[in-house]
Amino acid sequence: PLPINPEVNGLRRVDLSAADIIYDAARGEILAAVSSITDGYENSLTPLNPLTGQVGQPTWIGAAPWKLAKADDGKTFWAALQGQGAVRRYDASSRSIGTRISLGVEEYPYGQLYAGDIVVQPGHPGVVAVMRHTSGLSYSHRGVAIFDDGVQRPQTTVPGMGGDVLEWSDSPTNLYGFSQDSARFNRLEVTATGVAVISGEHQNNSSYKDILYSNGLVYFTNGLVIDAQSGQQLGIYGDGGHSVCVDESSGRVFFITTSDPYRGPVIVTAYDRDKFTPIASRSLSGITGTVGTLIRWGEDGLAFINRDYYVSDGENAKVWLLRTSLVADVPRLTLQIAPAEAHETAGSNVATATLTRNGGFETPLTVQLFANRPGDVEIPATVTIPAGEAQVTFPIGVKNNNVAEGTRLVLITGRATGWIPGTGRLTIYDDEARLSLSITPLSFTENAGAQAAKATVTRNTSTEAPLRVQLSSTDRSEASVPGAVVIPAGASSVTFFVAAVNDEEVDGPQAPIISAYLTGYAPGRQQVEVRDEDRAALSITLSKPAISESGGPYAVLLTVTRNAKLSEALTVTLQNNLPDRIKVPASVTIAAGARRASVWVAAIDDSIMNENQTASLRAVATFFAPAQTQLTIQDDD
Repeated sequence: PLPINPEVNGLRRVDLSAADIIYDAARGEILAAVSSITDGYENSLTPLNPLTGQVGQPTWIGAAPWKLAKADDGKTFWAALQGQGAVRRYDASSRSIGTRISLGVEEYPYGQLYAGDIVVQPGHPGVVAVMRHTSGLSYSHRGVAIFDDGVQRPQTTVPGMGGDVLEWSDSPTNLYGFSQDSARFNRLEVTATGVAVISGEHQNNSSYKDILYSNGLVYFTNGLVIDAQSGQQLGIYGDGGHSVCVDESSGRVFFITTSDPYRGPVIVTAYDRDKFTPIASRSLSGITGTVGTLIRWGEDGLAFINRDYYVSDGENAKVWLLRTSLVADVPRLTLQIAPAEAHETAGSNVATATLTRNGGFETPLTVQLFANRPGDVEIPATVTIPAGEAQVTFPIGVKNNNVAEGTRLVLITGRATGWIPGTGRLTIYDDEARLSLSITPLSFTENAGAQAAKATVTRNTSTEAPLRVQLSSTDRSEASVPGAVVIPAGASSVTFFVAAVNDEEVDGPQAPIISAYLTGYAPGRQQVEVRDEDRAALSITLSKPAISESGGPYAVLLTVTRNAKLSEALTVTLQNNLPDRIKVPASVTIAAGARRASVWVAAIDDSIMNENQTASLRAVATFFAPAQTQLTIQDDD
């Protein structure tokens, strides 16, 4: 099971790499489509308890689920399987998979069809509309199709029409689509024979390109809202965001965006649905990257997916759960601590806590304060927010216990009767904690393999809990180590292997440094020697193994590569045993600083009927082991 991260000021991170999330109201769960990043949850639909942050048992669904849709029967969901070119049914009540629909293959150059978006027909949980697309082509949209319990209805929309994203209205015959490149909003009619576009118009374009249908209206992620049937523009919600969701019961529309994917913060804004005016915003500092798939859950909950900006889509994704007065004005306390980190030697007044309430301003409010590690911090027992004020501040001190405990996370919580508590986080770094690293042997050859040396990393802190230690090598092309190791609970050390890397280059002995480190601990380091076992050598390759004698002056490209003396220019002699069939330059020069050089080999057409012949090509240079390859010359007479 995944660890449960604490909820701080109503915000909780769940370390589940979800491609999409959807709320299962009947079970009070969030259902996550997990592709292949989170170990143990790959290619599954996984339930998540949004109140506790606990992740449930995954159900395997198929390769790379990435888009989810739900029916209105309270139990049926559908997942688009990007790794299989299919969609599949899922029953949440029994945690079981059902009908699998293959989207088929089109003739060259299109190939396998995949699901770009998927929606379920109202009142018919077995009927789905799928926007089909191909992979690797600039013109990828292959039209919208209707599948009825696994059988495709014959009529589909014209490729490029229908929409990249789909929404089904409250009627089983009305479907809506939005084409992202052309910014065209389409109305589609669903019949017993299939689906067709009946009307459409262009809308304001935006870099945010998704739509959401709710109660006769269509909401665009650029903030625009229109009447679904007439197309009349009713208003606009500010600048919109990357994702939108609507709460009809509270009359609020929510957008999520990020001002800067490198530095954040993520911003959630609630609007009055009918007045188009902002109610409030909340800035979620500390979250960077891209955001999307904003959904509502529970009494006052929102959830969204956040992905690291620097890695490919779907990797390093996180699910964030947010309980906030943006959704419902539930009496709530929030507590923020700045700075959020301190060394245990810092003493008194190292941080300031700000305790805030979201209402009840007309009377004072006394709040009790608690710390999960009271021996590490100094805080008052209570604080009072004065009448007419929304917040109060108080100082935090840090105690030095002179014990090697490692990094500690202190949670400080404010509680008052009738109020949802607020919790702040303070990370305390130990000044006694350290890691040590020993490696045996300290010298080995580059061809010593995956277990060239045995390393032991040791901690001097308590062994009560496991400790995950990061590992690194200053030169992974010579000596490689795992990214991290875990010192188990009850143990003070753990062993791992240093792998020698044979780079096949003549570069002499190398001395990479192996490090074991963790924030709050003095690192352990050890230098090793990797002895070179290579000798100077050439290699020769051809762009293809055979040519026709009519191939002309550019019949095949010959490349010579060296593994040493890169700082010097090198002249390589080229030898050819069939000079009457192919013409090879006498030599080629590899420039200083370069690893390789290429020349063209010309074919000689003799107009004589011959059998196919094989030429032997050889590269020779002083102080280098020679290289040889063969080239087949095919007769065309």
